[in-house]
Amino acid sequence: MSIEATSVHIQGSFTASGGSGDDIYVIVMDEINFVHWKNGHESESYYASGQLTITSFDVSLPAGRGTYYLVYSNMFDSVWQKHIQTTVSSIYSI
Repeated sequence: MSIEATSVHIQGSFTASGGSGDDIYVIVMDEINFVHWKNGHESESYYASGQLTITSFDVSLPAGRGTYYLVYSNMFDSVWQKHIQTTVSSIYSI
């Protein structure tokens, strides 16, 4: 018997510093879309922050099984190093 999760959420916050704008881009996506995104192809996400310095998020994910990626991307400003402070929790029911 397989038990699957219901009411799945990723909650968290982040603060970025450094570089030209003290910002970072945060994305939550499933495994297939992560591979597309990583290879520069069109992809979809459950959450995309845009370039931000600080925010909190609560992302609902589909019930059941799956692999999801929480990505902190600095691809728009790859010359500058960024420092990220983050807190993230996964919350689900079974």
